[in-house]
Amino acid sequence: MGRIYKRRLPGALSSGQMLQKLSELSLLSLLQGGNVWLAEDSAMVSLLDQCCTGQQDGGPVFAEEVEQVLSEWRRQQEEIHVSSSANHEDVASSARQTGRPSTSGSEGCTYSLTAVRLSLEEAFFLRYVLNALKIVQRAPDGTLQELGDQEVWDAFKSIRSNFVSSYAGYHHLKSKGWLPRSGLLYGVDYVLYQMHPLAVHSEFGVLIVPLAGPHKPDIRWMDVQITNRLINQVSKKLIILYLYECPESPGHGTPGCLEFFKAEERLIKRWVPTSTRFLTA
Repeated sequence: MGRIYKRRLPGALSSGQMLQKLSELSLLSLLQGGNVWLAEDSAMVSLLDQCCTGQQDGGPVFAEEVEQVLSEWRRQQEEIHVSSSANHEDVASSARQTGRPSTSGSEGCTYSLTAVRLSLEEAFFLRYVLNALKIVQRAPDGTLQELGDQEVWDAFKSIRSNFVSSYAGYHHLKSKGWLPRSGLLYGVDYVLYQMHPLAVHSEFGVLIVPLAGPHKPDIRWMDVQITNRLINQVSKKLIILYLYECPESPGHGTPGCLEFFKAEERLIKRWVPTSTRFLTA
């Protein structure tokens, strides 16, 4: 496993505590430009950061633009509830479920918002596993619609062709208690943390390798060695995560196909002849 380099971070959460905190949320997000966006106040941004979820991006102006779209969707939902029931409590309840107070009488309210970008894997995990995220998208006719699990699945696959294998690997690592973060900087799919990145050093870089399907990589051992040398230079170890898909899998048409994936990890070590050769008499 290697040594864990810990730093002092008061109140750092374990991975289990992070999942618990996230499962209690009711977030509303916007799918736009191939990304999933939140517009949240400082308290929620801080909580998401403690849970290693999302990345602050876009600036305050963009955050306001996202919030305007989400507020439009909230108003649509309120109008639907009002038309079906005259009970004002239904309206307030609907607003609470979307993580914002009722918009009635809130014109001119000023509070600072921050745009938070969720990766597709983070967004689907929050939506499909934790049921903590609603995702809305503007339809071609200009109306806003909430996406169901199947619609989110189809949308994410259209955004990134390798989403299924990428999410299957993310889900496996997450279920093992790791905190996967983007490994693009190091030439891998993910880097893994045991705790918050400010509290510990990431120990491993992960390459996801599907063993079948259109996204099976044409990987050479020379490429693996290059990646391994790069990872070792930043005090990390390389893991290849092989993804097997059971023969009875129905295909990738629905999220149910995730049940037919099996993952197997392989830790890659560099062989150094001068330190491992046999001694001869």
